[in-house]
Amino acid sequence: MPRLANLLWSVIFCQCEASFREKAQTLGPVMKRAMVDRDNAALSISSQCRVLSLPRSSFYYKRKGESAYNLELMTLLDKQFMETPFYGVRQMTWHLKAQGHKVNKKRIRRLMHPKGTSYGRGLWA
Repeated sequence: MPRLANLLWSVIFCQCEASFREKAQTLGPVMKRAMVDRDNAALSISSQCRVLSLPRSSFYYKRKGESAYNLELMTLLDKQFMETPFYGVRQMTWHLKAQGHKVNKKRIRRLMHPKGTSYGRGLWA
């Protein structure tokens, strides 16, 4: 990682800092987080984040996973969807409430439509 420290030092103290910042803007937060070196004695995490235009809170943020209850609800939703693919959010909410689960349509909508997946639009998909 010394190469990264040298790169960051040169970026801070050279005239090409603006162009580096423009290039860093095109990178996603995952790539920017990977570029920050925690063990660098020459540059603090704060200054590295500033150079990369990465908020420190984004550097330290760790995503939470779904709770065990939500995972259980998702399996129930999947099973019910296989039986009744025409059920939408409201029908799934009604079905789970009838089984005794304390859910609302906002939670079911979030669980039915996670990023990258879709239950489709029933028989008309």
